[in-house]
Amino acid sequence: MLRTFLTLLFSLFFGLSNAQLIAIKAGKVLDPSTGSVSFNQVILVENSKIKEFGANTAIPKGAEIIDLSKST
Repeated sequence: MLRTFLTLLFSLFFGLSNAQLIAIKAGKVLDPSTGSVSFNQVILVENSKIKEFGANTAIPKGAEIIDLSKST
């Protein structure tokens, strides 16, 4: 899990990924401002910026997928 998390950080912040579009499958996402937890979310990142976020977000063909579905 730590390796996957570190790969995600490097991909997002340092542009080491070859893909322009990254789909992160997140098992749980915590909103610290409200304390609410969302389950089974997909976060689409394009050119190091979050493009779309939600449980019903479709993963486009050709996107690099980072599976953190068992993580918070």
